[in-house]
Amino acid sequence: MERQRLIIIALLTILISSCQQTEVMFTQEQTLEPVEEIVPIKLDITDEVLVTKEEPLTVWEYLQENSKLKNYTIDETTQRYIDNHL
Repeated sequence: MERQRLIIIALLTILISSCQQTEVMFTQEQTLEPVEEIVPIKLDITDEVLVTKEEPLTVWEYLQENSKLKNYTIDETTQRYIDNHL
């Protein structure tokens, strides 16, 4: 019975304290300054400078092109493990 009262008092204390607002320590003043006009920059780039690289068509092609294991050979032990898993 006494434990129930302590639990109820503890829960009420937590509930009441969680509903309180904290004191504002400082206020931040907002000043509205005029924004400068955004002017686009014109770049002098010729067509010769622009180089476009073709994107790979699929993920697999990308992996093949960027793979570091292009000349990788499978040894006998690795082949045995592959065969066991298949």
